[in-house]
Amino acid sequence: MDAVEESCLTVDGIFRLDAEQEKILELARPQLALVPLGYSVSLLLWGPHGPGTQLPFQSIVWQVIDIVFRELEAAGGDAQSLQTVSLVQVSAHEEAWDLLRPDGRALQVMDMEPLGLVVEEAMEIAVPDAQAAIGVYARGLGALPAPADGCWATRGAPATGHPLPDTRCLPWVVERLLEGNSLTFLLLCVTLPGVAAGPDTSRAEILAALGLAQRVKTLAKTISATLWDPAQEVTARRTEIRELRMELLAGAGLPEQKTAVARLRRALRELQWDTARWQQEVAMLGLRLEAAQRKQEAAEWDLEASLQSHQQERQACRQRLLQVLGDQQRLAEEQREALDRQYRELLQEVLRDAVELAARNQQLREARGLGSADATTQTP
Repeated sequence: MDAVEESCLTVDGIFRLDAEQEKILELARPQLALVPLGYSVSLLLWGPHGPGTQLPFQSIVWQVIDIVFRELEAAGGDAQSLQTVSLVQVSAHEEAWDLLRPDGRALQVMDMEPLGLVVEEAMEIAVPDAQAAIGVYARGLGALPAPADGCWATRGAPATGHPLPDTRCLPWVVERLLEGNSLTFLLLCVTLPGVAAGPDTSRAEILAALGLAQRVKTLAKTISATLWDPAQEVTARRTEIRELRMELLAGAGLPEQKTAVARLRRALRELQWDTARWQQEVAMLGLRLEAAQRKQEAAEWDLEASLQSHQQERQACRQRLLQVLGDQQRLAEEQREALDRQYRELLQEVLRDAVELAARNQQLREARGLGSADATTQTP
């Protein structure tokens, strides 16, 4: 433990990866909030015994994706938009894998100004929210040819640039993430003896992790937002080309001419790359616009169909209501006529009975009158 006692290292915090991920993310949240403002954030996860696709690491990556999308939604307000994502993993086997490609072909990591680290031919996909991005990431993990132990670095961009200076990909990528134009958040995961199940982290691995942490703590760099405008980049490249042409026409010496020609060729290649990227973005925006127009047309057609269906149902309901009212009116008229006829028949019967009763009363009175007269005549 002599090497450990020689220096004193102050860390931001010590947490359990399986139970205190929220506290870990609270430390990274201020940095992740700067992503919508154009700042690049590098999240380095280091674990010596488990692959980069193990569950605790996956959970952290999922939550980081969710936080970034929440910040983008907060910065965009109520406006609905699609976000373009690329998912590339650089393994300890010095290979870069595009999680969005089902063919599992290894890609090449490059350095390109002003974007920084990019991956040649990395695929982009437009997603509406964090859940879609997490789903794409989870599906991509299943397409990896073989998981690699140690540190995984996730970066993505569909562009080309200068290839790596040597064949060792991962150390160069980690160095660029630590010293480049990006905010760095380092998470070291070690297993202490008797603390958790599984193999313990060796002394050499702990010393290497502490050395990396010490380097990150003492690293001083200036971070600026990466605001990449294709039109401005094309204008800058054309200005540089004009200046190089003027240098060539000035008749400088042969070595300087060769240098100027090399710079001119490099500027032309970068201009072609920028033009190709610009064309891809324009084509992608055109596809998004066409998709939005098709959705709008489909929504308008559905609305028109719903309106017509509602009008037809309302007309049919009105006709049924008028028919029912007409039937009720005819039924009421028939019932009224039937009652009128019944009342008239009853009135006629009552009148006949009254006439018969009056006639009988008259006959009875006449019969009584005749009987009284006969009685009077017979009396002496």
